[in-house]
Amino acid sequence: MSDPRPAGPFSFFTAADGTSVPLYLIPFDKQGRCIGPKTLEHLKTTAANGGFTDIHVYSHGWNNVFKEAVAHYTEFFTGYFGLRKNAGLSGVNYKPLLVGIIWPSTALVSEDEETPKFAATIPVEERAEAADNEMFALKELADDVPGNDVPRLFELAGQDRPISHAEALDLARILLPIFGREAADKEGIASSVSAEKLVKSWEQTARPAVESEGKPAAIPDDDDAAAAPGPQSAGILDFLNPREIIRTATVYQMKDRAGTVGKNGVSPLLRDLLGGTKARVHLTGHSYGAKVVLSALCLNEHPRKVTSVLLLQPAVNGFCFAASIKENGGSPGAFRPALERSERPVFCTFSSHDQPLTKFFHIALRRDGDLGEIRPAAGPPSMFAALGGFGPHGLLDGESKTIPMTGSPAKYDLSNAKIRVYALDGSDDKIHGHGDVRNPFTEWALVNLVSGSNLP
Repeated sequence: MSDPRPAGPFSFFTAADGTSVPLYLIPFDKQGRCIGPKTLEHLKTTAANGGFTDIHVYSHGWNNVFKEAVAHYTEFFTGYFGLRKNAGLSGVNYKPLLVGIIWPSTALVSEDEETPKFAATIPVEERAEAADNEMFALKELADDVPGNDVPRLFELAGQDRPISHAEALDLARILLPIFGREAADKEGIASSVSAEKLVKSWEQTARPAVESEGKPAAIPDDDDAAAAPGPQSAGILDFLNPREIIRTATVYQMKDRAGTVGKNGVSPLLRDLLGGTKARVHLTGHSYGAKVVLSALCLNEHPRKVTSVLLLQPAVNGFCFAASIKENGGSPGAFRPALERSERPVFCTFSSHDQPLTKFFHIALRRDGDLGEIRPAAGPPSMFAALGGFGPHGLLDGESKTIPMTGSPAKYDLSNAKIRVYALDGSDDKIHGHGDVRNPFTEWALVNLVSGSNLP
């Protein structure tokens, strides 16, 4: 590992008027503690004294190592500033400051992809050397399960064969602290989970991956048959690969971590930027990064509103903005406060081409007994469907509107103040997959949100 970076901006961009735009990278650990405190203080001082009109806070998604996060921010803002220049926005009152959030969003990190040390990083316990990525992921999980269960966790995960029904139940019991942890930051649906329900979930998650003549195999409709350990379910249980279960558990772990980092780390940063400057603040998050910025905005109080929120293929529950969720005792979605804490409407993209969010999210990422309850054709396939797969649900009449994504020079009409969420449908050759969010259409969406009435 090289020497710690000095406090200050990581790099610079060129704005439409030719001025230099600093990009700060602010790193957090898995508890949401800033591990670059001098860089953080440098950012806050610069933001307070630099005369900036706009501050952009952007969080990358899950499974992004440091160099991928940097590439994401670099490519997105390069395209964004290019679109602003082409739109003739060089002369407007706009002096931006960029903040890229760096958080440990993956348990599968090789040594040369670790986040570099930043100035004055806080002491952290040295991580044990991992023989491979799977072992490292397992050690990450072991930190979150009771110590007396760790030997059995390693034993089950090390099997080179599909595990039995009894072994699957044992592994589910051990992993319950991870799969059943969603609490204060739950996005919409009440959570209850048991070892038996977890095994059912694993069976349904595994089955679509089995291909027959190039097409996914059907998921059995009979819950009892799927759960029974007898001969009728042997074909399903053959696919209970412990390594796949471990990978699924790390996805849960990263999902919860996004909420923790947002609430404990990014939220105080947001509070300081809103309280210490008069700049317009814009939040952007991709995938689980959407949960980072929404948790930062909604789970703590702030001195004033942000100006805009852009969610790119958000890997959060589609009912997170709901006014009242029947299945949750009539409570609102956990991120509904975002609708009142942003001056401009929330933009969220979704696409039928996003296979992780349209095919698997509502199967793998659920925490109660609803095994794919079918909804009307016009709605999502499950109460657990993703916002970035099917758009928002459960809002009051007139609060949301689904529209096709558009590109330059077409403008989004934001004149209806009652609409608080615009679902931008990128299915029509605008967004081709979950990671396809660095393109002229997503960047143009941010140009519209930031520029508002200044857009020619």
